[in-house]
This record gives sequence, structure tokens and C-alpha cells, in this order.
Amino acid sequence: MGQSKITPIIEKYAPQIETYLRNLIDNKNIVVEAIEIIEPIKENIVDEAREMIVPVKEDSTPDSENLNSEKGDS
Repeated sequence: MGQSKITPIIEKYAPQIETYLRNLIDNKNIVVEAIEIIEPIKENIVDEAREMIVPVKEDSTPDSENLNSEKGDS
């Protein structure tokens, strides 16, 4: 039985793909460690951003007089 048309491509690139996949697996711990460092920082940033946002009061409605007046009207 002869080689298929794709066999030379597989033989050429398989070692590079295998190396790439092994590096991904080996570097998995680096990603996990990075996430453990980044998550608390991200949470602090979100909390600080929430504190900076001024909540809108539900009972503060604009005066109807102010809605119809233009700047400079007194």
C-alpha cells in the first residue's frame, strides 16, 4: 500500500506540533499561577470602580420648571 497524499505533510509537521503541544501542557502551571495572581487584583479594581460610581437617588427628579428653562433664563 502506498503513502497517502497527506503522509509527507504529517511526517514533516508532526514533530513541531508535538513539541508545541508539550510546551502548552508544561506551561499550564504558569497560566494557573498567573490567574491566581491576577484575580485578586482584578477584584480590587472592580471594587474601587464601584466605589467611584455615584449612585443615582431614586427620589431625585428634576424640577419641571428647570426642564423647560434654557441656560441664562432667570
